[in-house]
Amino acid sequence: MYKRQDKKIKVLVSISDGSIVNEEKSRLFSWFSDDDRIDTAKKLAQMNYSILNALEAVELSELALVKEIEVENKQGILYVEVESYGPNGKEEWLVDANTNQLIPMFKK
Repeated sequence: MYKRQDKKIKVLVSISDGSIVNEEKSRLFSWFSDDDRIDTAKKLAQMNYSILNALEAVELSELALVKEIEVENKQGILYVEVESYGPNGKEEWLVDANTNQLIPMFKK
């Protein structure tokens, strides 16, 4: 569920095929703008891209646990951020949703 001062949005996305199973919106005072998160989820569904594709690209260890998965659409790049914890400790990856290739990350 996503909540801001002016709206509350709940989106249920199928992990198997990325389709939007359910979408609920409620606005407190305005109905003029669509939410970017819903647009991003719809874009993934149109591409037939699933979170499972991103997990496949990351090639997690069998002992690793997925901590968090986020879908981002920044500066025209649609990508999935995967965070896990396993034998190597905490690890993070970015996966380009258009190519299903890892995006190089430079650590501080």
